[in-house]
Amino acid sequence: MNTLNIIGYSLEFSEVLSVLFAVIPNAPPLPKYVSRHGGDSTSGLEAYITISWEEPYETGGVKILGYLVVIQADGGAFETVFDGSADPDTK
Repeated sequence: MNTLNIIGYSLEFSEVLSVLFAVIPNAPPLPKYVSRHGGDSTSGLEAYITISWEEPYETGGVKILGYLVVIQADGGAFETVFDGSADPDTK
């Protein structure tokens, strides 16, 4: 393809590159592992959970930049409990 500007036609040929649009990947499937640990209501120790998941099968062609885990307790506000943007390979 030649282009025309105020100097004249260009001499070089260049392919027109396609532009890819980024999309938000699908959420990962349900966790593959969930386990509740500890906790004792009589002594005030809170329980904690461990979860892990697989990377989504289809990412829309974009790299996973991290995972964000949020919880909602008893219909209250959502709270971030894990922000994996610093280490996107941690699941």
